[in-house]
Amino acid sequence: MATYVGRFRTNYFSVTDKDAFTKWLETYVNGAEKIVKGNKVGFSDFGSFYFHGLFGEDVDESDAISSLQKLLADGDACVIKEIGYEKFRYLNSVVTIITKDTYKCLDFDTVLTKEVQGILNDPNFTVDLTY
Repeated sequence: MATYVGRFRTNYFSVTDKDAFTKWLETYVNGAEKIVKGNKVGFSDFGSFYFHGLFGEDVDESDAISSLQKLLADGDACVIKEIGYEKFRYLNSVVTIITKDTYKCLDFDTVLTKEVQGILNDPNFTVDLTY
């Protein structure tokens, strides 16, 4: 995917310690822009979303997730939406949801295919959006 062009951003979410969140962002998603709206925070950047350190080095994903979970306010969620493409041969859309207790990643094409299969009542139906 050498020509992949992507962008990701989060919703605005509440954290219990904004300074600790800034440190978390620098440690696990370095280079991402911190965004603020009122008392809520978030982040965005170009490229694919992945957890990485100061120089793009790998970091422990489970540490990154659990560290963020400890900072999230009760009843809130960090929702990371990525969208991108490679030479318009395909469009990619993925969402990552992190709550205090849950981590889930959803691929839009998989969700879309399951929805169409349900509408058509055909579990073998496939959606091909690439060329």
